[in-house]
Amino acid sequence: MSIARCIEATEERLKGLIDSGEKTQEQLDKLHGSLDMTFREWVSLQELKSAFSGSRLSKDAAVEIYGLLGDSVDHVNGASLAVKVVLSEIHYALLKNTLPGGVLN
Repeated sequence: MSIARCIEATEERLKGLIDSGEKTQEQLDKLHGSLDMTFREWVSLQELKSAFSGSRLSKDAAVEIYGLLGDSVDHVNGASLAVKVVLSEIHYALLKNTLPGGVLN
């Protein structure tokens, strides 16, 4: 599944949470703010994306991530909640592959 498709699926999931009443827009807005990246996190994801390009990440996925991260942390922090959720999940998965076994389990 492409990164773009993951974002679409996340947007649908988030809309479903609101439509079902399970979450409010206010709760999702709070989550959006809490997923802002620091500069250090942004650099970390840029570096991990490059390190895993062609192995754990397809080159196409790495290019998609590069575009989503943009040229500054402000770019990604201004992205939609769905983009921030997907990038956070990718960052976690890549970090998990760089740390000794069990650290993020």
